[in-house]
Amino acid sequence: MKSMNKLWKNYQKGMAAFDNCHHPTLLSQWIALQDEIGEFVREPNLSEIWDILHAAGRLQPILLFANTANVLRSTAVFAAGATVRGNAANS
Repeated sequence: MKSMNKLWKNYQKGMAAFDNCHHPTLLSQWIALQDEIGEFVREPNLSEIWDILHAAGRLQPILLFANTANVLRSTAVFAAGATVRGNAANS
């Protein structure tokens, strides 16, 4: 168990260092997921399954952020349109 904790902490440090140099984008994470799936197809094993799950998990915050940004943008456009229509009605 101790070695698993050490392995996990080292993994987190490595990923944090990578992320500091290469800010994740939707495209980069999508490519990473495709690469992991390709590795699994070439050499199926439990390690590759975990890599696929990890790569898919890294996509989730990016997709959530993108969806939130789209909702906020749509809300702002709707609110601006309502304000313009409201001002026109009051004129």
